[in-house]
Amino acid sequence: MVAALLTRHANGYVREANLRLILSLPEPWIAPFVVQLTGEYVWHILALIWESVDALDRSVYAAFLRANPAYYERTRQRVISYWDCYYRPGTHYGGTRDEYVGFKLLAYFDELIATA
Repeated sequence: MVAALLTRHANGYVREANLRLILSLPEPWIAPFVVQLTGEYVWHILALIWESVDALDRSVYAAFLRANPAYYERTRQRVISYWDCYYRPGTHYGGTRDEYVGFKLLAYFDELIATA
């Protein structure tokens, strides 16, 4: 539980280290912490989640996302906002929406909602 709470720490390195500890846990209460981090601006955290999607319990995440549409929508808005601010073409880290890992995670979660 402490590691899950530390995924909300102000320091991105602390968030990432604790995310590593909880990502593969099968507990249903882990899903909100991982989904919340999908709306992060720290690219390394998004990449870690993306690299670990095969370890996520699809049914747990699908159930959480279906039960919390407003929460998921806010996360979606954060992904869009951070991409627009830091990662879209013309910015320092510029890239297309298709290249941005946050949008890949949203597509993965959207698929879970639709099919799981």
